[in-house]
Amino acid sequence: GIQTINIDLISDVNANGGNAVVIKIYQLTNDDKFRLADFKSLWKKAEETLANEFIPPFIEETIVPNKNYELKEIEISKEAAFVGVVGDFHSPSKDGWRLIISVDSDIDYLKILILENSLSLQKE
Repeated sequence: GIQTINIDLISDVNANGGNAVVIKIYQLTNDDKFRLADFKSLWKKAEETLANEFIPPFIEETIVPNKNYELKEIEISKEAAFVGVVGDFHSPSKDGWRLIISVDSDIDYLKILILENSLSLQKE
């Protein structure tokens, strides 16, 4: 059957210094290129940067501080081994603008926190 996951994006009151932050979520066959890419390459030309590791389309959401967003029933490709998340922060912490989450067939829920200058995966 088709694997789907629900993703909750939980935005802190101080997220991005109190400003909206744009989040992009990518499905990946592998995380090598995503892990090595810099922010600008991923943000501006993900398809090119990730090449054959990227499974289109990506999801883009604008997240307002102090709000929760639910992405329901996102279909995960059979080829996807990872989900990559990128946040466009005003002044991101060193590697906090990116998250790499390994997705196996058991995963059906992710909770991602959007903090002042970073993203964090909340382990249930």
